[in-house]
Amino acid sequence: MPGIHAAPAPAPAPVRTAPPVAAPFRTELIGLALFAAMLTIYELAAILNGATTTWVMGRLGTETLAAGGMVGSVLLLLYLVMQGLVQGISIVFAQSVGAGRDQIARSAATIALYTGLVLGLALTLVLTVLPAVFMTLPGEPRVHALAGRYVLGLAPGIVATSMLFAQRAVIFALQKSRMVVGLSWTAMTVNVALAYLLSSGSWGLPDLGIMGVGIASSVVAWLQLILQSALIARDRAVSDYFRDIWRPVPELLAPLARQCLTIGAPIAAVMAIEGLLVTGSYFLMAGVGAVQLAGHALAQQWMAIAFMAPIGISQAVAMRIGFRIGARDAEGAARLASAAIVLTLAVTGVIALAFLFSGDTLAHSLMGSTRAISPDSLAAATDFLGIAAIAQMMRGLIVVFAAILRGCGDVRVAFRSVIVGYWLVGLGLAGLLAFGLGLGGIGIWMGLAAGFAYSCIALSFRVKQTLDSINDTILKVENGHAKFSAIGS
Repeated sequence: MPGIHAAPAPAPAPVRTAPPVAAPFRTELIGLALFAAMLTIYELAAILNGATTTWVMGRLGTETLAAGGMVGSVLLLLYLVMQGLVQGISIVFAQSVGAGRDQIARSAATIALYTGLVLGLALTLVLTVLPAVFMTLPGEPRVHALAGRYVLGLAPGIVATSMLFAQRAVIFALQKSRMVVGLSWTAMTVNVALAYLLSSGSWGLPDLGIMGVGIASSVVAWLQLILQSALIARDRAVSDYFRDIWRPVPELLAPLARQCLTIGAPIAAVMAIEGLLVTGSYFLMAGVGAVQLAGHALAQQWMAIAFMAPIGISQAVAMRIGFRIGARDAEGAARLASAAIVLTLAVTGVIALAFLFSGDTLAHSLMGSTRAISPDSLAAATDFLGIAAIAQMMRGLIVVFAAILRGCGDVRVAFRSVIVGYWLVGLGLAGLLAFGLGLGGIGIWMGLAAGFAYSCIALSFRVKQTLDSINDTILKVENGHAKFSAIGS
């Protein structure tokens, strides 16, 4: 539009390298840990929803569990892409709130909701073609047919899930995570109960098998969206940022959306690469056999549960660093980064010990008293968890390193590091060790661990470089805010 950029942008305020009263490292660590703990509790509800779903499908047999694992890996990929794009908006939102730019923050919240709706519709279309795709793949036809039925049950809930992610991007950036923690745990409880009833035909309900598990997830997603929207409407501190949804500033939305996409697209790409690593491992393991594939599904479920702690830390540090950069607090941002790394090492170290010394117990715990899963699958899961002990430490550091870079607006290097580490090193070695050297499932897990190691080392060097030049990042963000304010005025 002619004339939009005619007004000169105000000069950015000088960078302040420390807040008036610098919080000591211990205070920073405790504050980050508390916020991360709340996010982790929320994420654990989501992942335990997957674990209980695994338990329900495990009761239906090894083939059903294998089919659920295939669909779950694809669904994880789609959700990671969705979350990556929304996280780009969350970073812009947090930086705007930290800088006191409320109009920019409200526009970012509006973009989040629009993005959630569009992504939900697009991913629903993608999911509906999966049953036909599964039937063209090599492997056991019955497993593929069961996977197709599961997809048909899941598809109606994708839009609701996407909108939940969009709303929570704003809620979490405002550190209002308590608002949704109770809701997420209640939803998990209702989902497992409904999935069990619909998959077993209890209480007079139809026996839908694995499709019933998917239908339960869709129903619960819509119930969550309705209740979460009501909670937002009751909290003025959150709902105020959504008040421009019906009357946005058109001149501001387009350039701000481009800025969100510039940050969010590489994040989504990194998450897609991670999701494809998991998806690829499932398809490689399918070539080894259904027994090891079922064991792989159990081990990956525990990897996903363990991953929730680093995910919580990463979300907390990304939003807090974004806020500090918006507030021109360079020392505070660097201190937060150090606290996040220390916290990640401590948490993943404890998890590693549990995987190493209690792998057999963990593998059996997901199945409870059911005997539908073969002992060989449980033994394979135990062996895989031994390698996962080290792999999850490196994976946790990777996601936290990437979050530190995201908070600083540096997203492209993480993409390059993980595409080489995960695809070339990780999946490449996994295939070579599993089939070229005949190591089977253990070879696949060794390859995954090697990919994590490469990416972890590469990102650690980039984090140091970024923190050394953090004042330049602050000036860049200030210039961007000045430009957007000039457009919106």
